[in-house]
Amino acid sequence: MKKTAWGGVLLLAVLLASVWMSRANSTKIMTFATVNWEPYAADNLPGNGFTSEILAEVCKKVGYEAKFVFLPWKRAMLEVEQGNYDALYSAYYSDERAETYAITDYYVKSPLVLCARTKSNIKYDGTVESLKPYKIGVVSGYVNTKAIDSADYLMKDESVNDLENLIKLIQGRVDVIVIDRFVATQYLKTSPTVQAGVGDVKFLSPPLEEKPVFAMFSKKNPDYKEKVDAFNKGLKAVEQDGTLDAIMKKYGFNF
Repeated sequence: MKKTAWGGVLLLAVLLASVWMSRANSTKIMTFATVNWEPYAADNLPGNGFTSEILAEVCKKVGYEAKFVFLPWKRAMLEVEQGNYDALYSAYYSDERAETYAITDYYVKSPLVLCARTKSNIKYDGTVESLKPYKIGVVSGYVNTKAIDSADYLMKDESVNDLENLIKLIQGRVDVIVIDRFVATQYLKTSPTVQAGVGDVKFLSPPLEEKPVFAMFSKKNPDYKEKVDAFNKGLKAVEQDGTLDAIMKKYGFNF
């Protein structure tokens, strides 16, 4: 009788372990790649930045776990395009990208501006043509505005990321840069490699654009449509239940 009882207990333990392992192995994953782009996303920030926290909650709403990797921007785009990760995130829209990736609904908006040194005499009247006399810092692979990206007559100087671009501006190696206002402010307040503060730059008026920010899924992965639909469903849920607003308030951003 004891053997039978112990055998039953052992069998039950094995069955429970099997169920637990089955559930653990059935966890659905979404993998996201991006560049270090403070304060939106970075591997050195709490929660990997506020957009990473938003995406983690979006995924949780629809039964997925979000995993993040940080790469140089062009490599991130290529890795996702090839299907090595599910999606690129914190990305701006372009028609070219829409052909390559399956694009979700947007989850935040980015205030894109021109930034110059405070003491500079940049004369900007809101037109791209007025920027012709100046060397303009841009990030390689980034989408800016259609007018700037298509203007072959502009003197564009490419950097690998926003931080390098901002440092070039402070050092006087470029006259003006295209940058997200929150990104510039974050670096000026926190980066030890930027030898300047917020008062050393000015943001030119009018702003270039308030750009929606998207996740962009690889079309090489066979389940991409399912994941895009799930993402959009989760995004709608965090918008409706106040989770997204709570995250934005937590980080002190208003969009």
